[in-house]
Amino acid sequence: MINIPIKSIGLISIFLLIGIGIGYGLAPIRTEIRSITTTKIIEKSGTTSIETVTSTIQIRKTITKTVANSTTTINVVNNSTDNSATSPPEPKDYVTVFEIEGENETISENFYIPTASFKVVYTITAKEKPFLGLFIYRAGEETVYEEMILEHNSATKAKIIKAGPGDFYLNIKASNVKYWIKIQVEN
Repeated sequence: MINIPIKSIGLISIFLLIGIGIGYGLAPIRTEIRSITTTKIIEKSGTTSIETVTSTIQIRKTITKTVANSTTTINVVNNSTDNSATSPPEPKDYVTVFEIEGENETISENFYIPTASFKVVYTITAKEKPFLGLFIYRAGEETVYEEMILEHNSATKAKIIKAGPGDFYLNIKASNVKYWIKIQVEN
């Protein structure tokens, strides 16, 4: 029989428990890695250029447990990349299918859009407190509009509407403005 003093067995047991506890406390119980990627596409009117900016944020969450309590460590790694287009794309060629100008509220005649989308180009000029409201309706519809454009400043702007094909009309609300509106489709 081996003669080991009881004191030694107690000390060995304590060292083993401490060693296991330290190892247990340092080893992660679980690691979660989550990446969030955001892509923003900016399309500028007039001289058409598209700028794409992509950024990725990686969140690494390590959950460890110590003898006394649990600990969570969160590491955030930001991998931001700028993927801006180096040269502007070829400008799209548009054809005007309908035009209207005026100063008062009016409802336009119907116009036909043969494509899935179309562009509304509008210019307004005003001296003070301008307002232009463009409500784009499908022909025959009077209550539910497809798109609404509101403008409170003198400006020239364009907006792509993805509601075609079909017949449409404009319900124009205007106050203190002179407006020019063109409806265009890709050629």
